[in-house]
Amino acid sequence: MNPDVTAPRPGPSPAQAARAATALLVVGTGWGAATVAVKVAVSTGHDVGGLMFWHFALFCLFLGAAQAIRRRPMPLHPRALGFYVGVAALGNFLPALSEFHGARHLPAGVLGLVVAMTPIFALLLALLFRVERPELRRLAGVGLGALAIVLLLGPEAALPDPDAWPWVVVLLATPICYAAEGLFVALLMPRDMDPVSALLGASLCGLAVLAPWVALTPGAWVPLPGPFGPAEQAMVAGAALSCLCYLGYLRMNRAFGPVYASLISYLVTLSAVLWSVVLLGERHSGWLWAALAAMIAGMALVQPRR
Repeated sequence: MNPDVTAPRPGPSPAQAARAATALLVVGTGWGAATVAVKVAVSTGHDVGGLMFWHFALFCLFLGAAQAIRRRPMPLHPRALGFYVGVAALGNFLPALSEFHGARHLPAGVLGLVVAMTPIFALLLALLFRVERPELRRLAGVGLGALAIVLLLGPEAALPDPDAWPWVVVLLATPICYAAEGLFVALLMPRDMDPVSALLGASLCGLAVLAPWVALTPGAWVPLPGPFGPAEQAMVAGAALSCLCYLGYLRMNRAFGPVYASLISYLVTLSAVLWSVVLLGERHSGWLWAALAAMIAGMALVQPRR
């Protein structure tokens, strides 16, 4: 019997684990700040479609400049085009539609709690497609991450109307799509494609769909450039941060696996709350610090693959 087949895989080295944890913390913290920026932009009453249009347009601007500086051709073969469409659908349109409709009927605490279930669905999908192996330690780490979200949002996550439970089912499409996107990127990203090209192609697909929507929907257009107040500044800053963090997420997905990369949803939620304290002056109870302790313990248990 070949000993290489039966022997367990070695765990990550301390340096690898440190790099993975650092990447998770940096990307998650930045994405949390981007979430706060988006909240400021939306608070002025701008149409969601118009904001999404400029979000994609700024993505195309930033990533197009990076692509031009690198002088690297963008893959345009049939597999690459299909990949762009898949990332745009699973990572943008479908979860946005689910979250938008769910937000009409559910409180914010429930939204945060359900969306943070992404790692749970990511693990289930990874096990289903045999991308990851079931390990009690990793399952416990994901469970602690889920506990962190429950501790953070649980006291506020009560449905105002018991009949609103179907909208929770609708909202589940958001974490399922995010989990499927992570697996989609890990399994189907073409070898001749890097994260910049992948995100640029997906952003161009999104822009192509949103342009006619904004053009044909009364009141959807957001004038930019135009009056450049706090909302518009937040919109540009949020797009820049989201762009950088999304690139970091794609690199983490390929380097450390989709389950580990999906843990970023926990950190985005927690860091968004912390940034709201720093930038918006909000105050939170001791539930936050209990959630943070559970999050650190979960990160210690869920290690990336070598």
